[in-house]
Amino acid sequence: MKYSVVFIAVHISSKSNYIADAISRKQFHRLQQLAPEAQRSPESVPPEFLLMICNKSLIDC
Repeated sequence: MKYSVVFIAVHISSKSNYIADAISRKQFHRLQQLAPEAQRSPESVPPEFLLMICNKSLIDC
């Protein structure tokens, strides 16, 4: 493995993951109530990271 990064996806039900559920449903008023410390604007993804992941296949490890 070249970059020592492993991604593992695990399903967490909406009932157990309130914040992600609010974000996925674009319920930003609810998100603000659940996580008042959350930033109002999204964080930028570093261009170097985007280039790295766009040039890799999911099987290329």
